[in-house]
Amino acid sequence: MQTYRADRVVRILTGLVSTVYYGAWAAAAFVLIIGPGMKKFTPSLVVDPSFRVEVAVTLPGLGATLVPQWQAAPPGITLNRVTGDLALPESMMPAWWGPVGYAALVLLFGLVLLFLHHLRALFRRVREGAPFDAANVIRMRWLGVLLLVFQVYFAALDYWGSTMVTRVLASSRIPIGSALHINWFGVFIALVLVGLAEVFRRGAALEEEQSLVV
Repeated sequence: MQTYRADRVVRILTGLVSTVYYGAWAAAAFVLIIGPGMKKFTPSLVVDPSFRVEVAVTLPGLGATLVPQWQAAPPGITLNRVTGDLALPESMMPAWWGPVGYAALVLLFGLVLLFLHHLRALFRRVREGAPFDAANVIRMRWLGVLLLVFQVYFAALDYWGSTMVTRVLASSRIPIGSALHINWFGVFIALVLVGLAEVFRRGAALEEEQSLVV
């Protein structure tokens, strides 16, 4: 009887996903456990972390003409939106910012680790020669749902952070945008994964029907 051996590409992808999975666990342990511990017991070794938000920038003299070297006539250039990054030290934020930000990071790492867990389990089943089993259907559907939740959560987190920074800098004249920006490409990928889950479900049903045929 010939033993099943997974394709080399499948083995490489499975190993890559496993590496990213354990790397994410290491990053979560460092950010959520080691980092706060160092900040509490060895504060002199920890740099004050900063929170970055996107701000609108007004540049003087935008009417200047840009002349490229390869063209004699100057082109017309319109700047619709100019933005920059504003880094605020954590020490400038309110006292409740630390615990709330920590809880947000815990939830963020939880979503990432859960996504990688299902992705790793899916690739391991493919490596074992059972891509269209019932468990992989559930995993694929979970991947789509988790990716969709991650996109919405990340956008809401960015909006909330910008709003809080706006309140902190209410007396300044820095125009900070707090619009809700959603990564629609990520939403599209999430919907594609949910659709692929239905393909896997149909494949699992066909395999079950074939196994019943004598």
